Amino acid sequence: MQYLGNPLIVDTLYGQRASFFLSEIKQKKFNLAKNEEEKPILTRQPLHAEKLILNHPFTKQIVSISSPLPRDMQAVINQMEKWVK
Repeated sequence: MQYLGNPLIVDTLYGQRASFFLSEIKQKKFNLAKNEEEKPILTRQPLHAEKLILNHPFTKQIVSISSPLPRDMQAVINQMEKWVK
């Protein structure tokens, strides 16, 4: 994806980080309690196929499989929509 100009926000192979933090979105509006360590909101590559359509190998019927975004990826999107302007 980086090659195409669309780097992933978490990419240990081609990118520069292994996790993504809410503070990266909120920046100066992010506060932690004293002695509290920030936990990442995403710790894996954010790759997801919302829908797959394929031909069944035996019946040759079209099979459609759908899957909603995982919660961690949806959380990142929600926070970006809220804080990034």
